[in-house]
Amino acid sequence: MANFVNISAYQFCELKELKPLREELKNLSDQLKLKGTILLSHEGINLFVAGTAASIETLVKRIRQIPGLETLTPKESLSEDQPFNRMLVKIKKEIIAFGVSGINPAKKPAPKIAPAELKKWLDEKRPLTLLDTRNEYEIKLGTFKNAVNPHIQHFRDFPQFVDTLPEHLKQEPVVMFAPEAFAVKKQGL
Repeated sequence: MANFVNISAYQFCELKELKPLREELKNLSDQLKLKGTILLSHEGINLFVAGTAASIETLVKRIRQIPGLETLTPKESLSEDQPFNRMLVKIKKEIIAFGVSGINPAKKPAPKIAPAELKKWLDEKRPLTLLDTRNEYEIKLGTFKNAVNPHIQHFRDFPQFVDTLPEHLKQEPVVMFAPEAFAVKKQGL
């Protein structure tokens, strides 16, 4: 029987006053007997947390009260055992390690495209590149026909992968996809 709800989520948004927020979320997580990791940055939040359903619900409700995080939508799974040993709430430079200065997804995110719009583009056979940024396991389960797999182990390796793309691919729309969303980069990757 599953005793624990495991959630993972990230969202880019401008967060301020990170130290008080860190303390508040750490105290709340400890009170709720949650374990896992919450990463806070001026560019947003990234979290992997597990606990009872009621505790997880309380944490998510509080996080959604933070300006910019109202629409946070965690992925959930269930487990019989607590998968984490402790609770960490850290302030980081980036919530998803990218390592390229001057990029701020909270202030200037890539335009997003709805799945219905992507289907329309594919049906119209528009020239575009589908870039599957999921992990190898997820890609093996299935992906779009002709999608490009960057074969990277860490997202920090992504900029180097982009540098290896043929020039013609950099001039047409590139649609990057992950389980949560589609983003489109118009030109000049």
